[in-house]
Amino acid sequence: CAVYANGTRVISGSWDKTLRIWDLSTGKEIQMIGGHRASVYCCAVYSNDTRAISGSGDKTLRVWNLSTGEEVHALTGHGGSVHCCAVFGDGTRAISGSGDKTLRVWDLSAAKEIHTLRGHNDTVSCCAVYANGTRAI
Repeated sequence: CAVYANGTRVISGSWDKTLRIWDLSTGKEIQMIGGHRASVYCCAVYSNDTRAISGSGDKTLRVWNLSTGEEVHALTGHGGSVHCCAVFGDGTRAISGSGDKTLRVWDLSAAKEIHTLRGHNDTVSCCAVYANGTRAI
């Protein structure tokens, strides 16, 4: 799950294939977003809390418009479930890790893969981006 930058909401992903947005002051669900074909394992919020990205067992990342709940685009290329994702601070790129043992860097506006990073011997289960956007781990 991920907390909005303004601290008022959180978005969570579930084995029920949905994302849900929650109001942190009331504890109530605000919105449900569906579109993945398998469990949602990771999500991140970016672009001044207007967009989210999620990764799933369906081997995709999906970008969402948080105002409408509609899918902006799907990012395909992983050969296994997507277990982790993070967005660079400027909101132009994301990184994801998968059961296919790779990390992939994505151009979010073009909806295209930029790089595939290989070297792990098993599932990549976590990733993060430096605050200054120069590196990912």
